[in-house]
Amino acid sequence: MAAAALLVAVHAAFFGFQLAAQDPFLSDSFEYLAAARNLASEGVLYAGDLAQPLDPALYTKRPPLYPLLLVATGAHTGFFGGTLLIQNLLSLFSWYLVFLLYRRIASSEQAGRAALPLLMLFPSQFIYANMIMSEILLQALITSAFYGFVRYALGDGNRYLLLYSVLLAAAALTKPVMYVFLLPNVLLMIVLGVRGRDVRPVVYSLLPIVVIGVYGVWNAHRTGHFHVSSIQTASLLDYNVQYFLVHEYGPQLASALVEDVHHRAARAGSFAERQHILHTGAWDLIRPRFFPYLLFHLRGTAALFLDPGRFDLYNFLGLAPDGNGLLYHFSRGGQPAIRAYLSTQPLALVAALIVIAAGNVVRIACLAAAWWAPVRAEVKWGMLLLIAVVALATGPVGAARFAVPVFPVIVLAALLALLNTRSRRRSAQDRAVSS
Repeated sequence: MAAAALLVAVHAAFFGFQLAAQDPFLSDSFEYLAAARNLASEGVLYAGDLAQPLDPALYTKRPPLYPLLLVATGAHTGFFGGTLLIQNLLSLFSWYLVFLLYRRIASSEQAGRAALPLLMLFPSQFIYANMIMSEILLQALITSAFYGFVRYALGDGNRYLLLYSVLLAAAALTKPVMYVFLLPNVLLMIVLGVRGRDVRPVVYSLLPIVVIGVYGVWNAHRTGHFHVSSIQTASLLDYNVQYFLVHEYGPQLASALVEDVHHRAARAGSFAERQHILHTGAWDLIRPRFFPYLLFHLRGTAALFLDPGRFDLYNFLGLAPDGNGLLYHFSRGGQPAIRAYLSTQPLALVAALIVIAAGNVVRIACLAAAWWAPVRAEVKWGMLLLIAVVALATGPVGAARFAVPVFPVIVLAALLALLNTRSRRRSAQDRAVSS
């Protein structure tokens, strides 16, 4: 009970701070708000200004569910308090589900004391509950879906598997990263279906794919190009590839190579052609250096788990970062560059970031140990597959923000690893007593 009260109090403190600051925005926020306003006024999902020349990419850049939440909570009118309140409640709900899952798996009520330090050392959880961003809605959908998956895996009924599939579809309509998970999910469901001699896991796993397929057809009707979201091509070229090229060749040549692809795409006659040129151009830049890129991609994946959330803290507290964080300085000069950068930052904030980073290391160790946790194999497969796919899909832009959607699942994995440690300690004590 004390852990729950503290969790509510911290959410309330961050909520109150943001209500006073009235600055719940990142650059992405304004596209979500534009999509919400256009939905409310014109019934059109478009993440830009309808009075300006239309850009087909903005029809699909932001999927529909978060703009719909913004409309439902009044954010499109300029009132953000309702949205932030709902997001704080969704954040609390996600952690309530973690405690329920731990109690169901471990038959224990002790999750709160172990989970609280893991959670408190991840301020991005509280920050994004108070930003006009889709992370917390996506987190609630993923955590609820995973709750359904675990309940099914533990034999609690097929209705939970249906719940899992419906919520996965909703998650994919919230942020495109989740549609990448749908094919690995089918493979997981095939394994579960074979083990259980039941075709329903495979059938249910096709539901999110059908939903995303219908959404892609709708996007083709609106833009002339079948796809889920234009942000994926933009992210591949302007972030993944550009960051890699900066690492390999420096910023000037990297910018020139990426701009050349954009110029060629701008001369294309249709949106479908532009997207094709951007996509193939990105891969043409990666292909000659594929294995170095792969290592760079995996390093970004690791950064998702290690990043202490410097950017999130600076932005939320209204400080003025120099625009380039630890990953940037590390890519330019390794550990000496990081030390030089930290020497220019506020001492208290650096100390906080070091403590948070230490907490991240502990979580990673627990996450690795979760494979040996004394729980059903299906639960571990689903848990680790979900975390791995989201982390790999994020790639070179790995940061604390992108861990938020799966963070409750990461904490649950850590709790199960700790459960394994306690089980071994208890077994050792029992052996000592019996001897």
